Amino acid sequence: CRSLLKELNDEHNEALDEQLNDLTLQKSSEYLAAIMMLSNIEGISTNRKAARKNFPSIHELDGDLFCMRVASRRRLFLPLENERIAPRHRKIAEYLTAKYLARRIREGLSLRRLMTLLTGFDGKTAPDLRGVYAWLVTLLAGSAEKVIHHDPYGAIIYGDTYSWTPHTKVVAINELKKLSLLDPWFRQGDYSVKELGGLADQSTVSSFIEHITNDDGNSHFLTVLFGALESSKSINSPELELVLIDYVENGKNPDHLREDALQAICGISLNLDETFLSILQKVDQREIKDDKQYLLGALLEHLYPTVVTPEKITKYLVEPCSGFIGSYYMLLVYRLVEKTPSSCLKVLAESAIEWKEMSKISKRQFGFL
Repeated sequence: CRSLLKELNDEHNEALDEQLNDLTLQKSSEYLAAIMMLSNIEGISTNRKAARKNFPSIHELDGDLFCMRVASRRRLFLPLENERIAPRHRKIAEYLTAKYLARRIREGLSLRRLMTLLTGFDGKTAPDLRGVYAWLVTLLAGSAEKVIHHDPYGAIIYGDTYSWTPHTKVVAINELKKLSLLDPWFRQGDYSVKELGGLADQSTVSSFIEHITNDDGNSHFLTVLFGALESSKSINSPELELVLIDYVENGKNPDHLREDALQAICGISLNLDETFLSILQKVDQREIKDDKQYLLGALLEHLYPTVVTPEKITKYLVEPCSGFIGSYYMLLVYRLVEKTPSSCLKVLAESAIEWKEMSKISKRQFGFL
């Protein structure tokens, strides 16, 4: 945003630019973005004659006209025909709006009044304003408890968890747990992972251990925690890794969550190949329950062909579950050949033919042979 604010559209007079400092331009830009986002209008007209319902005139606004006109010419805003402007990108506009609102809060605007503006009668964030709300959580870190409970998951996936303070991250995790008790399937169809990574760092390890150990797995809550660990970048915790391994090996836990926990180990383990090979051997020896072959598929996907080589792969192959197409089935039928180096295809084929004859697996289930 700062870079775009310093760039002037070529067709506009640079003389105006020299009369305002950067902070003044920034504040005017935030105000214009807030007007457009909170009013749900298409844009703003800088010409009275071109003003319409969805493009109110800039002259109607309660800001310094000169500052706003200069800001409107910057590349933060998209110039349209008839001397109109619109947000260049929605996320940029959401961020600028949150900056404006955070500044108003610091100047004395009631936080409760602001949240009334951003939320509906049910206390949840208005769908069109989830992005603004998420940035507001980031910018009002000291007031996390008062803000984040309205929409903790929205704050996480639309905001910037990587820049949050440790306090805000812990508050978000706790609020997410509360949400899971009220709405177990709060993720609905969204299974973003990358955005979750900022929740997991050294400052939140104890919180992750506590919740993973005590949660019953009857909601989307653990999928968020496991997804955060899968995308984490700065965790070194042998204790947390052991908790995840125990979760994977416990056959009483839901199968899909055990697979998620396996992916979470990828994000924090310092000896991943060794850890995964140990789990694979326990699965192979039936020491770990894996009826739907979730774990087998995920483990072989990771270990083949480097750790588990084409010569050794058939040692771990079993017949796919009847009537169930999961990760193991897809690996066996499609991915195995794709992952095999061309120089090793003959070795794989010879091993697979021998295994197929011993297991009496059908051609339909192992089509590449």
